Amino acid sequence: MKMSAAGASSQGTLAKLLETDQTTLSRNLKLLLERRWIETLEDGRDGRRRTYRLASVGLAVLAEAEHCWRQAQEEMERRLGGPMAELWPVLDRILSAARKAA
Repeated sequence: MKMSAAGASSQGTLAKLLETDQTTLSRNLKLLLERRWIETLEDGRDGRRRTYRLASVGLAVLAEAEHCWRQAQEEMERRLGGPMAELWPVLDRILSAARKAA
């Protein structure tokens, strides 16, 4: 989702967006490349730099994941008897507090 929203991005940019370190991201990017969910583009100014973006297979996987997510959300709202939208601000505050404590 982050890569889809950000568009073609460098590894450094992706690490910041995902709040992860470069080593973890490198392993994850390798797996995504092997599955052909993402692709690399060479930087026209610096051949050593790579930019990553979703490939057509990755876009299809993302569309299916979004469909499954919507179904799961609808099921949770049905079970809870109300919209999940009220839960997100609470979870955001929890995450914010956890980041400050770290």
